[in-house]
Amino acid sequence: MSGRAEKGGLGSAATGAAPPQAPINVEKTVYRSIPSGPATRRLTLVGGLAALGLLAAACGGTTNGGYAAAAPAAGSAAGSGTSAPAMVSTGSAKLGTIVTDQAGRTLYLFEKDTGPTSTCARACAEAWPPLLTGAAPGAGPGATSALIGSTRRSDGTMQVTYAGHPLYTFSGDRATGQTNGEGLKAFGAGWYVLTPQGDKIDNG
Repeated sequence: MSGRAEKGGLGSAATGAAPPQAPINVEKTVYRSIPSGPATRRLTLVGGLAALGLLAAACGGTTNGGYAAAAPAAGSAAGSGTSAPAMVSTGSAKLGTIVTDQAGRTLYLFEKDTGPTSTCARACAEAWPPLLTGAAPGAGPGATSALIGSTRRSDGTMQVTYAGHPLYTFSGDRATGQTNGEGLKAFGAGWYVLTPQGDKIDNG
């Protein structure tokens, strides 16, 4: 037994290996160097907050349960349609002086609209696009401002009215001065061009 022990000892000395060291308890060492009491509690709290901050930075600084808040889409706005005020004007056509929009497109009334509320939606509004406005509409040359108003459509957009009639353009008009929708019967009633006084022009 003693021979084996001496042999093991000689082997350790020959290799020059140091005897194993006991692990250092860092936690005990730190707390032994700091007096107990309120100062220790404050240091522990600060250390905990710092650790949380480092954890949040490692996760990318996200919020809302780990998901970054989405930035609002640029140029987004409530509702649909144009955000600029429309303008009612007048222009010359084969029918005489008629009501147009600011681009010179002919405007029509729909006889099914018995009041300022539009009855033209969906497929009707695709064929006869309503004149929409994002603010109080104005009067161009030849139009009477007192006759201009607006009405809210079923989809929440605002449509321009003239003399109480909701106004529409016609998808079949391709150039200024065209009145291809005059007198047509579609979607349950007739479509007519207006005079600057707000009356329909009926050549039928």
